[in-house]
Amino acid sequence: MAVAQTIRRRVVPIWPELSILAAVLAAFEPTLAATAHIPYDAELYHFPLLRTVQEQLSSGTLPRWDSYSYGGMPLLANAQSAWVYPPHLMLDAVLTIIGQPLTEHALDVLVVAHFALAGLGIAAVARGRGLGRAAAAFAGIFVVLNGEVVAQTQHIGQVEAFAWMPLTILAIDRIRMRGLSARRIIAVAACFAMMISAGFLPVVFACAAVLAGIALVHGPSRLRILLGVAAGLALGAAMAAVVLPKWTAVAPER
Repeated sequence: MAVAQTIRRRVVPIWPELSILAAVLAAFEPTLAATAHIPYDAELYHFPLLRTVQEQLSSGTLPRWDSYSYGGMPLLANAQSAWVYPPHLMLDAVLTIIGQPLTEHALDVLVVAHFALAGLGIAAVARGRGLGRAAAAFAGIFVVLNGEVVAQTQHIGQVEAFAWMPLTILAIDRIRMRGLSARRIIAVAACFAMMISAGFLPVVFACAAVLAGIALVHGPSRLRILLGVAAGLALGAAMAAVVLPKWTAVAPER
């Protein structure tokens, strides 16, 4: 009886998050079990590109040049190489330590983890707005597993950028409810920097417009919130600026 009460006390409050994780695991079970992999651009473009980055980083050099695309092209200047994206760097570090190359399955698992992160972030937004557990579960599952989002799975940088959008909205909600502070502006900046460093820049511009729109719908405090969001986005762009400038277009030495 006591064990059942303990389980109920600990599980019931987090059942929305558990249901989101279960839904993501069920949706991507073949991918996680390595009986299928994410096809199209993920297989034919992103994986070779990111493997090239991982190989050069593991050899102790910056990924300056892609020798395989279009007869050779700058790699640092290609935002989709995502060479400073922290989750990629952590995965590359682990693979380097164990002496293994990047595999399609490892990259697939990382993509699925970003779907889970997006779902949990949406649930946190719903909870923070007082919408209840059922709404949090529905929002988290629907937003990340609807057809429009799943259809973009092949675009790895887009999925990774999208995963940080809910957490950015959560930070904006904290500004709205609790007021501006350096910590909350930095939270917006950190999430936006992650979105930029994931490398799919067109979706980043769209997300920035949506975030500004969210700031503008909050009644009398909209100007204060918009200023905080603008400061966070500017700081985030500065934090991730290394992936943006053209001076990264470095050709290899002959």
